[in-house]
Amino acid sequence: MPAALNVQPLKKQALKPLAEHYTRSQKVPPKQVDPTRSNLNAYWPDDASGCLAAMEALADYGKGGRHPDGTKIRQDARYGAAAIFTLPVELKGRGDKVAAEWLTATIHFAMQEMPGKMAAFAVHLDETTPHLHVCYDTRDETGKLAYKKMFGSRARLKSIQTAYSKKLEPLGVRPSTDEEKLQRRGSYTTGIHGWRAGRAVRAAQALKMSIERKAQEVAAQARMVKERLARAVETEDRAKARAERWADWAREWSVLAEQRWKRKPPIAPPTTEELLSGKPIKRRRKGGGGPSGP
Repeated sequence: MPAALNVQPLKKQALKPLAEHYTRSQKVPPKQVDPTRSNLNAYWPDDASGCLAAMEALADYGKGGRHPDGTKIRQDARYGAAAIFTLPVELKGRGDKVAAEWLTATIHFAMQEMPGKMAAFAVHLDETTPHLHVCYDTRDETGKLAYKKMFGSRARLKSIQTAYSKKLEPLGVRPSTDEEKLQRRGSYTTGIHGWRAGRAVRAAQALKMSIERKAQEVAAQARMVKERLARAVETEDRAKARAERWADWAREWSVLAEQRWKRKPPIAPPTTEELLSGKPIKRRRKGGGGPSGP
């Protein structure tokens, strides 16, 4: 696997988010970051606050919208370059000493052999793979933005990648092959069209995953609705059965009450003579022949 180096242009609006990523000052840190190891990260100049200040100063360039010579700054102007140097696969698992040698060689290369002036860097050790972020000030000797002159050509980027690979050869990292260059995102041989094609493929894959997740969510909701409908039908059936049982009981009790009423006539009210006599009133049934009891 070749030495991993990626260089991207920086527009003004990208500087602040990138500075927050460098210094881990985001409100919500990325998922791949282990906050318990963030204290192992290293920054330049000085510390995280110095790194943040240096990148903010880079973003303050041309506040009036013009270069020092008075010419207007384009809306899509590139205020700098962002480089990422990642620990090669060949060096993983070979101990801290080898990782330290890689970091020393990489910082030396980033400071002395890369075009532009180093504005700030951050060494991130709180992720799975150690890597170095470097922000470059790409202003020329006249003070104008000159990213294209320093990094913009494919030949220049190719020469940078080749030089970095040779820098790491003593550590056992081999140079990139032409096939690997073709496969790499933003390949120098395929140019911007290859990068756009790769971006389109990744966008299609992300869309496919999003559609699959949405389909799973819809299927889960459909299952839930189906289960709720089944429970509702079951509840309705139980309610109908209960209502039928109560109706049967009501009919049975009505029949029993009617039969009892016919079998035992109601009690007749007392007569006036019985009320005035002061004697105990004997209850008797209507249509009956005598008292029914005390």
